[in-house]
Order: sequence, then C-alpha cells, then structure tokens
Amino acid sequence: MVERMSKDTPKRATEEVVPTGIRELDSLLGGGLLEDSTLLVVYETASFGWFLAIEVFRRLLSRGGFGVVTNYSFPFLLLERYGNVIHYDVVREGEEGRLVVLDVFGSSLEAGSLLASM
Repeated sequence: MVERMSKDTPKRATEEVVPTGIRELDSLLGGGLLEDSTLLVVYETASFGWFLAIEVFRRLLSRGGFGVVTNYSFPFLLLERYGNVIHYDVVREGEEGRLVVLDVFGSSLEAGSLLASM
C-alpha cells in the first residue's frame, strides 16, 4: 500500500526529524535535520559561518550524535581556537569519540588520532 500525502501534509511529516536545538534553523529546515542525514555548512572565509557549524555540532553531539569536519581552509590549530572562542573543545570531542576531522588542509598531526590526514 502506498501512503498518499495530501497537499496540506508537509513532505517531511512521515520522516524522522532531529531538531538541532536552534529554533530559527529548525524552522527553516522543517523541524530539524532528517535522521541519519548530512548537514553541509559552507560559508565565506571572512564570515562567522563557522559559528553556526560549531553550534549545531555542539548541540547534536551533546545528544549522542557523531560529527565529521572537513578542514580545508586553515591549520587545525586555528579550528581549535575558533572552537575555544565559543567554549567548544574540538580536541576533547575527538578524544571522546564524538568527532573526527578530515584534514584536507594538511596540518601536522598535532591533535593525534583526532585528525584523519588526507
């Protein structure tokens, strides 16, 4: 049997949605992220787009999620500093198994197993 959706039914009503915990973002996303989905945050180098990405990570990881960061813009130490600015410990998240950084930039492995060098 095929479930039919009326024109009044939101397209995501039958799928599991995971709220990010950021009210405005969840509203734009129709309630949150689809379960087991990927969120890509792309931003201009001089913007504060990184803040949104880290804040979403912080909230989802605190509820049992797992994060992958693709670092291609700057050395890992700068990524770590950005996290520290908003009191988010990127290294601790990696050491505790909630986060891995794919380091396309080519940083040295100063953060140990947290970095997956490309």
